[in-house]
Amino acid sequence: MRDRARNARVALLVLAAWLASAPVVRAAEPAKTALVLLSNTACAVSVDGSKVADIHADEPLRVEVAPGEYVVSAAAADGRRWSKVLRAEGPKIIVQIVFGQNATSDSGPVSVPAVAASAMAVAQAPSAPPPTARPVSVPPPAASSSAGGVSWVRIPAGQFEMGCSEGDSECALAELPRLRTVIEKPFEIMDRQVTVAQFRDWGASSQRKVPGQPTWSSDDSPVVNVTWDEAAAFCSAIVGRLPTEIEFEYAARAGSTGPRYGEIDAIAWYAGNSDKRAHPVGQKSANGFGLYDMLGNVWEWNADLFRNTLAAARDGGAPAGASDMRSLRGGSWRNKARQIRVSNRGRLAPDDREDDDGFRCARDAAPR
Repeated sequence: MRDRARNARVALLVLAAWLASAPVVRAAEPAKTALVLLSNTACAVSVDGSKVADIHADEPLRVEVAPGEYVVSAAAADGRRWSKVLRAEGPKIIVQIVFGQNATSDSGPVSVPAVAASAMAVAQAPSAPPPTARPVSVPPPAASSSAGGVSWVRIPAGQFEMGCSEGDSECALAELPRLRTVIEKPFEIMDRQVTVAQFRDWGASSQRKVPGQPTWSSDDSPVVNVTWDEAAAFCSAIVGRLPTEIEFEYAARAGSTGPRYGEIDAIAWYAGNSDKRAHPVGQKSANGFGLYDMLGNVWEWNADLFRNTLAAARDGGAPAGASDMRSLRGGSWRNKARQIRVSNRGRLAPDDREDDDGFRCARDAAPR
């Protein structure tokens, strides 16, 4: 009897020790949503009537909230006000606060999905079709002109919405805010990317060494492994220059307002169809201006220093927003579909060489 009682006490002590060392299981907290607020004017921002912060123009503010419906409002110093009812769902919502413009077109939230946990998960995830592009009024380009093996397309003056396309859920902060941008003068741009043969011919005449090309390369493949200086020198030799970011996006859109100017497999070589290499230029469908490979195949050097915000990129930028990196546009054969979009922006040191970076040239249009 005494042994049985002692054994019972021992068992209770063992149970108490186990309970003390066992991990405490707590109910999982609901995942929060990050509201990334971006305004075109310095203002005070409130969520559900409670002020959260003062923000400066084009400097994003991140606020975490529990899932649910909220009223986000903002007040500028000159008395203008803005408000929006939104539902916080998913990991992140980008909210553009635009004073003095149509809230339905510029201040609606754009849901941005979380980055997948692994590259495998991204590769296997089905791609949602892009929002349908709405045509805008853009005059048709003039007929192409050819000289020295280079075909130029005249791009008319006009205006467009630069940056994250309405309804595009893949945009990064560097693609915001969407900005009405004016092209005051027509310009010309090559209808194709510069090829290996074109670059080699120039190299022979200028006593410049052509950089090594990949084994898959051919004479009519886009030249790659070129530095920014080499690309700029080639363009200068044919009385041209590298296009600016504004010119590139305007020319790539060709009047379309969606994230792409057509169905991705019809217009671009990318990770989903490229077989891990670039392809001869001009094999995919052209855009509305008659330009080939404005998306995919190889990234293209632009003239500009890279600026961290789209407003700085459009307006020349403040020194604080600049780096010695140069801008690239268009995406490449190596990129997944989410990077093959007209507003996507890349950057690279000007002396870097990559086997998925190339270029095309632009030039000022001659007066008529």
